[in-house]
Amino acid sequence: NSLKWDGWEEEWIGTPQETVSAIKYLDQQGIEIRGHTLIWPGWDQMPTDMVANQTDLAYLRARISQRLDSMLNHSALSTLITDWDVLNEITQVRDLEGAFIADPNFTTGREIYQEILTEVNTLRPELTKYINDYVVLSGGPSNGVINRYKGYLEEIENNGVQFDGIGFQCHIGTQPISILQVQEQLDDFFTQFGKRHKVTEFDIDPSVPEEVQGNYMADFLTMIFSHPSMDAFLMWGFWDGNHWKQG
Repeated sequence: NSLKWDGWEEEWIGTPQETVSAIKYLDQQGIEIRGHTLIWPGWDQMPTDMVANQTDLAYLRARISQRLDSMLNHSALSTLITDWDVLNEITQVRDLEGAFIADPNFTTGREIYQEILTEVNTLRPELTKYINDYVVLSGGPSNGVINRYKGYLEEIENNGVQFDGIGFQCHIGTQPISILQVQEQLDDFFTQFGKRHKVTEFDIDPSVPEEVQGNYMADFLTMIFSHPSMDAFLMWGFWDGNHWKQG
């Protein structure tokens, strides 16, 4: 959370200096760090001056550029973090899209995502760039929402904007999708886009019985580590004593 735009500027957990110190410590222990997340495009997920200036597209662009530069060209973070979730939850968190529909040069407003990725590619062409969302493997979202995600990714690809991977959050709810569906979705995304995949935020709703949680996670991990697209599996929280779902 400390690297999220709000978390960084408003010091949710600590100062930026303390965050950098923590990341340096983890690096010294041989732990690789992913950055999460550069842009989470909702007013509630960005600094308050963004919503206050939501009709001033020049202001929004300048603040986005400032955000990207401050994180990607940071004297320490630029060497410690080489893998970022550039965009987060663009299928559901759509305030930037709604603001930039007013740009006369845009058709959908989602062209702002292409601008963001292009700027990231210019600032740090060697960076591993992910687009991250929860709508595919978490259970609950309809095929329509999953197809919306594919459509948004297609828009970016079809306009020649490069990104490297697709992140699947995997906040598993009370009705987990079947393991065969997990395979089907991974196969589908890998066949269509040919991008690397990561499970970026795994947890299971604590109301699910522990035995079911354990059995499901064992099967889920078997599938994930067997799939040719997968490069990583990350828990969303590493300690039960301080976990966002207390599970």
